[in-house]
Formats: sequence, C-alpha cells, structure tokens
Amino acid sequence: MSRSKVNLATNVLIVDDHQLAAKGAQAILSGHKDIKVVGCVHCGKDALDFLANNLDVSIVLLDLDLGPHPGNSEDGRPLHGETVTSIIGTEQPNVAVVILSKYKHAGAVKRARKAGAVGYVTNNDGPEEILRAIRSVRATGTYFSPTVRELEERNEQIEFTEIQLQHAKCYARDESLKESARNLKRSVDLIRATRRRIKEIICPHDPESVGPGTVKEYLIRIGEIKLGL
Repeated sequence: MSRSKVNLATNVLIVDDHQLAAKGAQAILSGHKDIKVVGCVHCGKDALDFLANNLDVSIVLLDLDLGPHPGNSEDGRPLHGETVTSIIGTEQPNVAVVILSKYKHAGAVKRARKAGAVGYVTNNDGPEEILRAIRSVRATGTYFSPTVRELEERNEQIEFTEIQLQHAKCYARDESLKESARNLKRSVDLIRATRRRIKEIICPHDPESVGPGTVKEYLIRIGEIKLGL
C-alpha cells in the first residue's frame, strides 16, 4: 500500500434528521487525522443529492429512523433510513453505509443488513464505538458493535403473542393502565405486568427507556399499525 493511500483520510457524510445528534456525531469524528467529515445533512433526499455531486465520500453514517421532512422522497417513496441505504447500495456501490441508531433490537439490525448496511452502532454504544466503526469499515469492510453482535448471536427477533400485541397497541396509543384494563377486560395488575414484559422484549438492555412512542414506532415498522394512526 502506498504512503498516500495510508495517509488518506476517510471521508464521511453524516445523515441525521436531529440536528443536535448530527452535531454530536460530527464532534466525535472531528479532530482525527484519519477521518474527515465532508458533509452533514438532515434527510435522505439531501444525502442522495450530496452523494450525486460529491464523489469523494467513502462512508455514510446514517440514522435509521429518518423522520418526515419536506421533500424527503424519491419517485413517491418516503426516504427512510432503510430505503436510503438500499438506494446508496445501488447507485453508489463504492460508498459504505454505517447505521447509527437508537434501535437496539435484532429486527432493526436485520433490516439494516438486508438493505445493505455494512455496520451498525447504537446511540448508547459511545463515541469510541462510532470511531471504531468508521475505522473498521475502512480497514475490513464491516463493523457491528458488541451490543449489536450480542443481539444477533442471541437471535433476538422480537415477536409478540397475540395478547401482547393487543396490549402493545393500547400502550402505543398512550392509554392509561385503567383505560387499557377496561378496553382489554383485564386487571390493572395484568396490564402493568404485560407492559413491563413488552418493554423487556423491545429493549432488554434498557427496558425503562421504552415508552409509548417507542412501541408505536416498532409497531409501524413491523406493519401492525399504519403511520399516522
């Protein structure tokens, strides 16, 4: 390998619809001679446009959960993280996609892999893991954090029983314990225990972080409820 190749910095494009999160990722990657942040955009459409006009990007650090954004579509398709990953793989095969996501379950990782992502780091993994992901992908072509590998090794595919699914839908609507008990004709204690189990299934590492919004997002992703309901 030539000296110029060794000294060449890895050019990274950051894509995150939360500006604070994007700035945080940029701060983590900045100040390292082997990594250069060449752009920071906040929706999938802007990411694809950036890549079309900048051929020096090596890695895209991408938020899997890109929310609604004016103009964030292509050919009528909403440009969510998985869709953007897939398009990059088709249109920019030399660009690697590393996912940086709040989702800490095997289902999300499986979908990211299927879309073409070569790396996955969770928001809770810490700055060193983000740096390690960028460097490892450049060196070996892939990197999945220890947290993510553990999920995959345990083959943790989230599946709810029919009863749990009914409870999850009620919780996603932000119903109180009493409201869900009345609607499902179950005791408040049973509703409370089932909600706790749902949280543990979705996020075994940090169940208390799971609220109605997280449950709703998951149900939308697996097709159990429609966006906007």
